[in-house]
Amino acid sequence: MIHRFLLVICCLCVVSCSSWETKKIPTETYLAKEWEALDLNQVDTYPTFEACGDLIGQEAIKKCFEREMTNVFYSSFEQNAFIVTTPIADTLWIEMIVNEKGKLCVDSIRMQKSTRDELPLLESYVHQAAQNMSKIEAATKRGIPVKAKFHLPVILKVD
Repeated sequence: MIHRFLLVICCLCVVSCSSWETKKIPTETYLAKEWEALDLNQVDTYPTFEACGDLIGQEAIKKCFEREMTNVFYSSFEQNAFIVTTPIADTLWIEMIVNEKGKLCVDSIRMQKSTRDELPLLESYVHQAAQNMSKIEAATKRGIPVKAKFHLPVILKVD
């Protein structure tokens, strides 16, 4: 009787151990699922300046980053006297790239032709302000620094 009992216990152990095995997912399947879940158009954390480091929440950090960038451009414009023959009211669209190392470069500047004609040095002022930018922490995706592109509107009003 004891032998039968031990035989039943051994059989149950053998059968139950097979259900404990973890199912292995092929690497290709795992990578395909991860690639589908990865949104390449969004970053986990936005680039940031030291002044924005204490903020909590992605939206607050993004707004701080944009505000700091705009302030740098405005202060650069204030240092350079603009002399115009006609009043200017335009929005500059500055497309910038912050690379993986936190280096900022201006990709392009869109403005009205009249603004470009009236202020031919404006683009060089924008590039100069970008070069003088304080240290920027790069954007990250899954903890890895990544390149990020931004479109920053800068309202220009000169009377």
